Amino acid sequence: MEFEVRVDSDPTGAEVRSLADWLARDADVREAKATVDVLESEPRPDELGPLADAVQILLEPDGVLVAVVTAVGVWLESRGRRTRIRVRQGNTEVEIDSADVDDAEAVVESILREIQEK
Repeated sequence: MEFEVRVDSDPTGAEVRSLADWLARDADVREAKATVDVLESEPRPDELGPLADAVQILLEPDGVLVAVVTAVGVWLESRGRRTRIRVRQGNTEVEIDSADVDDAEAVVESILREIQEK
């Protein structure tokens, strides 16, 4: 299974890199056999380097989606400011705004409900 997480209002890509680092260090994500990569776009002529656009997460067939989504939820909850993410799996995209959820569990439930219904 492959899915992507994008962070809205992240012009430098710092939030995307923060999420990728968070996921790569999470023991449950590693145990779920997930591969975490940063997707980068080509730099525009006025930019010095590529921009981190999204985090791509690949799960082995026996990987545990709940563990990875939980880590995304905890990361979102830990942000000190309002953060909006978009999680895409296939043709399904879920938008989560940290201002609209109380805790990581609510984020997990929202993402899983949308992804698993499709």
